[in-house]
Amino acid sequence: MNMKKEGQATIFFIIGIIILAVISIVVYFYESSFLIQEEIIQDINLPFELQELKTNVQSCVNDISSNAIYILGLQGGHINLNQNTLKTEQGEISYGYFNEEIKLPKINEMEKEFNEYVNEILPICADLENYDKFNLDFNKPITNVNVLGENVNVRVNYNIIASKGDVNYRLNDPYISDIPVRFSKIYALVDGIVRRVVQDTESIDIDYLLNSEFKVSVITIDENNVVYIIGDEESKVDDVEYVFMFATGI
Repeated sequence: MNMKKEGQATIFFIIGIIILAVISIVVYFYESSFLIQEEIIQDINLPFELQELKTNVQSCVNDISSNAIYILGLQGGHINLNQNTLKTEQGEISYGYFNEEIKLPKINEMEKEFNEYVNEILPICADLENYDKFNLDFNKPITNVNVLGENVNVRVNYNIIASKGDVNYRLNDPYISDIPVRFSKIYALVDGIVRRVVQDTESIDIDYLLNSEFKVSVITIDENNVVYIIGDEESKVDDVEYVFMFATGI
Protein backbone atom coordinates (compact mmCIF):
# COMPACT_ATOMS: atom_id res chain seq x y z
CA MET A 1 0.00 0.00 0.00
CA ASN A 2 2.82 2.40 0.91
CA MET A 3 4.63 1.51 -2.30
CA LYS A 4 1.48 2.38 -4.25
CA LYS A 5 1.21 5.76 -2.56
CA GLU A 6 4.90 6.45 -3.16
CA GLY A 7 4.46 5.58 -6.84
CA GLN A 8 1.48 7.92 -7.14
CA ALA A 9 3.43 10.72 -5.44
CA THR A 10 6.31 10.25 -7.87
CA ILE A 11 3.95 10.39 -10.85
CA PHE A 12 2.30 13.57 -9.56
CA PHE A 13 5.75 15.10 -8.97
CA ILE A 14 6.82 14.36 -12.55
CA ILE A 15 3.53 15.71 -13.92
CA GLY A 16 4.06 18.87 -11.86
CA ILE A 17 7.53 19.38 -13.36
CA ILE A 18 6.16 18.89 -16.88
CA ILE A 19 3.36 21.42 -16.26
CA LEU A 20 5.83 23.98 -14.92
CA ALA A 21 8.09 23.44 -17.93
CA VAL A 22 5.17 23.90 -20.34
CA ILE A 23 4.08 27.06 -18.56
CA SER A 24 7.64 28.43 -18.68
CA ILE A 25 7.89 27.73 -22.42
CA VAL A 26 4.52 29.37 -23.11
CA VAL A 27 5.46 32.45 -21.07
CA TYR A 28 8.85 32.69 -22.81
CA PHE A 29 7.37 32.59 -26.31
CA TYR A 30 4.57 34.94 -25.34
CA GLU A 31 7.05 37.49 -24.00
CA SER A 32 9.31 37.05 -27.05
CA SER A 33 6.36 37.54 -29.36
CA PHE A 34 5.37 40.63 -27.43
CA LEU A 35 8.88 42.07 -27.69
CA ILE A 36 9.02 41.38 -31.44
CA GLN A 37 5.62 43.00 -31.92
CA GLU A 38 6.74 45.95 -29.80
CA GLU A 39 9.90 46.38 -31.92
CA ILE A 40 7.88 46.29 -35.13
CA ILE A 41 5.42 48.84 -33.77
CA GLN A 42 8.28 51.08 -32.71
CA ASP A 43 9.84 50.84 -36.16
CA ILE A 44 6.57 51.66 -37.93
CA ASN A 45 5.45 54.45 -35.58
CA LEU A 46 8.66 56.43 -35.36
CA PRO A 47 8.54 59.77 -33.56
CA PHE A 48 8.53 62.83 -35.79
CA GLU A 49 12.13 63.65 -34.87
CA LEU A 50 13.35 60.27 -36.14
CA GLN A 51 11.25 60.48 -39.30
CA GLU A 52 12.94 63.82 -39.87
CA LEU A 53 16.35 62.22 -39.25
CA LYS A 54 15.63 59.49 -41.82
CA THR A 55 14.51 62.11 -44.33
CA ASN A 56 17.74 64.03 -43.76
CA VAL A 57 19.89 60.92 -44.30
CA GLN A 58 17.95 60.07 -47.48
CA SER A 59 18.47 63.60 -48.77
CA CYS A 60 22.20 63.26 -48.10
CA VAL A 61 22.32 59.93 -49.95
CA ASN A 62 20.56 61.49 -52.96
CA ASP A 63 22.82 64.54 -53.08
CA ILE A 64 26.10 62.68 -52.52
CA SER A 65 25.21 59.99 -55.08
CA SER A 66 24.39 62.65 -57.68
CA ASN A 67 27.69 64.39 -56.96
CA ALA A 68 29.60 61.11 -57.25
CA ILE A 69 28.21 60.15 -60.65
CA TYR A 70 28.67 63.73 -61.89
CA ILE A 71 32.33 63.79 -60.83
CA LEU A 72 32.92 60.40 -62.46
CA GLY A 73 31.70 61.90 -65.74
CA LEU A 74 33.67 65.14 -65.58
CA GLN A 75 36.91 63.38 -64.62
CA GLY A 76 36.85 60.50 -67.08
CA GLY A 77 35.70 57.74 -64.75
CA HIS A 78 37.61 58.75 -61.62
CA ILE A 79 36.57 60.52 -58.43
CA ASN A 80 40.11 60.47 -57.08
CA LEU A 81 42.41 61.62 -59.86
CA ASN A 82 45.68 59.81 -60.41
CA GLN A 83 48.77 60.85 -62.36
CA ASN A 84 47.27 59.84 -65.72
CA THR A 85 45.49 63.14 -66.36
CA LEU A 86 45.48 65.89 -68.94
CA LYS A 87 45.62 69.38 -67.44
CA THR A 88 43.35 71.87 -69.21
CA GLU A 89 42.04 75.35 -68.46
CA GLN A 90 38.78 73.73 -67.28
CA GLY A 91 40.54 71.29 -64.96
CA GLU A 92 42.13 67.85 -65.08
CA ILE A 93 40.66 65.08 -67.24
CA SER A 94 41.65 61.43 -66.94
CA TYR A 95 43.15 59.69 -69.92
CA GLY A 96 41.24 56.80 -71.43
CA TYR A 97 44.31 56.00 -73.51
CA PHE A 98 47.84 57.25 -72.99
CA ASN A 99 51.36 56.23 -73.93
CA GLU A 100 50.20 53.10 -75.78
CA GLU A 101 48.14 51.84 -72.82
CA ILE A 102 44.42 51.76 -72.06
CA LYS A 103 43.86 53.82 -68.91
CA LEU A 104 40.06 53.81 -68.92
CA PRO A 105 38.92 52.37 -65.55
CA LYS A 106 36.74 49.28 -65.55
CA ILE A 107 33.14 49.36 -64.32
CA ASN A 108 33.93 47.66 -61.01
CA GLU A 109 36.77 50.12 -60.36
CA MET A 110 34.46 53.10 -60.87
CA GLU A 111 31.79 51.53 -58.67
CA LYS A 112 34.41 51.01 -55.95
CA GLU A 113 35.40 54.68 -56.04
CA PHE A 114 31.73 55.66 -55.99
CA ASN A 115 31.02 53.49 -52.94
CA GLU A 116 34.04 54.79 -51.04
CA TYR A 117 33.06 58.39 -51.80
CA VAL A 118 29.52 57.95 -50.45
CA ASN A 119 30.77 56.05 -47.38
CA GLU A 120 33.20 58.86 -46.59
CA ILE A 121 30.93 61.87 -47.19
CA LEU A 122 27.61 60.57 -45.84
CA PRO A 123 28.54 60.71 -42.11
CA ILE A 124 29.71 64.31 -42.59
CA CYS A 125 26.47 65.29 -44.31
CA ALA A 126 24.15 63.43 -41.90
CA ASP A 127 26.10 64.76 -38.87
CA LEU A 128 24.65 62.13 -36.53
CA GLU A 129 27.28 62.74 -33.87
CA ASN A 130 25.76 66.14 -33.10
CA TYR A 131 22.15 64.89 -33.01
CA ASP A 132 20.87 65.68 -29.51
CA LYS A 133 17.19 64.68 -29.55
CA PHE A 134 17.97 60.96 -29.07
CA ASN A 135 21.00 58.94 -28.09
CA LEU A 136 22.26 57.39 -31.33
CA ASP A 137 24.34 54.30 -31.93
CA PHE A 138 25.28 53.77 -35.57
CA ASN A 139 27.68 51.86 -37.80
CA LYS A 140 29.65 53.10 -40.77
CA PRO A 141 27.54 53.26 -43.93
CA ILE A 142 27.93 50.50 -46.52
CA THR A 143 27.21 51.56 -50.09
CA ASN A 144 26.58 49.41 -53.14
CA VAL A 145 26.12 51.10 -56.51
CA ASN A 146 25.09 49.37 -59.72
CA VAL A 147 25.71 51.37 -62.90
CA LEU A 148 24.79 48.59 -65.35
CA GLY A 149 21.02 49.11 -65.36
CA GLU A 150 18.89 51.66 -67.20
CA ASN A 151 19.55 54.00 -64.27
CA VAL A 152 22.33 54.22 -61.70
CA ASN A 153 21.02 52.41 -58.61
CA VAL A 154 22.46 53.22 -55.20
CA ARG A 155 21.72 51.26 -52.02
CA VAL A 156 23.13 52.39 -48.66
CA ASN A 157 22.88 50.44 -45.42
CA TYR A 158 23.29 52.85 -42.52
CA ASN A 159 21.95 51.12 -39.42
CA ILE A 160 20.99 53.44 -36.57
CA ILE A 161 19.66 52.68 -33.09
CA ALA A 162 18.01 55.66 -31.41
CA SER A 163 17.21 55.49 -27.71
CA LYS A 164 15.47 57.69 -25.19
CA GLY A 165 15.01 56.31 -21.70
CA ASP A 166 14.07 52.64 -21.92
CA VAL A 167 12.74 52.86 -25.48
CA ASN A 168 14.85 51.85 -28.48
CA TYR A 169 14.10 52.53 -32.15
CA ARG A 170 15.88 50.64 -34.93
CA LEU A 171 16.35 52.43 -38.24
CA ASN A 172 17.50 49.52 -40.42
CA ASP A 173 15.79 50.21 -43.74
CA PRO A 174 18.27 50.77 -46.60
CA TYR A 175 18.42 54.16 -48.30
CA ILE A 176 17.79 53.89 -52.04
CA SER A 177 18.62 56.42 -54.73
CA ASP A 178 17.98 55.99 -58.45
CA ILE A 179 19.81 58.45 -60.69
CA PRO A 180 18.42 58.78 -64.24
CA VAL A 181 21.78 58.42 -65.98
CA ARG A 182 22.35 55.83 -68.70
CA PHE A 183 25.89 55.29 -67.52
CA SER A 184 26.35 51.77 -68.89
CA LYS A 185 25.42 52.85 -72.44
CA ILE A 186 27.67 55.91 -72.22
CA TYR A 187 30.52 53.79 -70.95
CA ALA A 188 30.04 51.33 -73.83
CA LEU A 189 30.53 54.20 -76.30
CA VAL A 190 33.59 55.47 -74.41
CA ASP A 191 35.10 51.98 -74.37
CA GLY A 192 34.45 51.67 -78.13
CA ILE A 193 36.20 54.99 -78.83
CA VAL A 194 39.23 53.98 -76.77
CA ARG A 195 39.54 50.64 -78.54
CA ARG A 196 39.42 52.35 -81.93
CA VAL A 197 42.17 54.71 -80.82
CA VAL A 198 44.26 51.67 -79.88
CA GLN A 199 43.82 50.33 -83.41
CA ASP A 200 44.62 53.66 -85.07
CA THR A 201 46.17 56.49 -83.05
CA GLU A 202 46.50 58.78 -86.08
CA SER A 203 42.82 59.25 -86.95
CA ILE A 204 39.34 59.57 -85.45
CA ASP A 205 36.53 57.23 -86.50
CA ILE A 206 33.95 59.91 -87.33
CA ASP A 207 31.38 57.41 -88.64
CA TYR A 208 31.41 55.56 -85.33
CA LEU A 209 30.77 58.80 -83.44
CA LEU A 210 28.00 59.98 -85.78
CA ASN A 211 26.16 56.66 -85.55
CA SER A 212 25.97 56.96 -81.77
CA GLU A 213 22.72 57.99 -80.06
CA PHE A 214 24.72 60.48 -77.96
CA LYS A 215 26.15 63.89 -78.72
CA VAL A 216 29.90 63.59 -79.14
CA SER A 217 32.29 66.53 -79.30
CA VAL A 218 35.97 66.14 -80.16
CA ILE A 219 38.45 68.81 -79.12
CA THR A 220 42.04 68.69 -80.29
CA ILE A 221 44.24 70.14 -77.55
CA ASP A 222 47.51 69.72 -79.41
CA GLU A 223 49.08 67.27 -81.85
CA ASN A 224 49.29 64.61 -79.13
CA ASN A 225 46.15 65.10 -77.04
CA VAL A 226 42.44 64.92 -77.83
CA VAL A 227 39.46 65.37 -75.50
CA TYR A 228 36.14 63.59 -76.09
CA ILE A 229 32.93 64.92 -74.56
CA ILE A 230 29.83 62.68 -74.58
CA GLY A 231 26.50 64.29 -73.69
CA ASP A 232 23.17 62.56 -73.17
CA GLU A 233 19.95 64.58 -73.15
CA GLU A 234 18.08 61.63 -71.63
CA SER A 235 20.43 61.43 -68.65
CA LYS A 236 19.99 64.09 -66.00
CA VAL A 237 21.76 64.98 -62.77
CA ASP A 238 19.72 67.59 -60.89
CA ASP A 239 17.98 68.42 -64.19
CA VAL A 240 21.33 69.04 -65.90
CA GLU A 241 22.36 67.02 -68.96
CA TYR A 242 24.91 64.37 -68.05
CA VAL A 243 28.37 64.65 -69.58
CA PHE A 244 31.28 62.18 -69.67
CA MET A 245 34.71 63.56 -70.62
CA PHE A 246 37.97 61.77 -71.18
CA ALA A 247 41.24 62.30 -73.02
CA THR A 248 43.49 60.32 -75.29
CA GLY A 249 47.19 60.97 -75.70
CA ILE A 250 49.96 59.53 -77.80
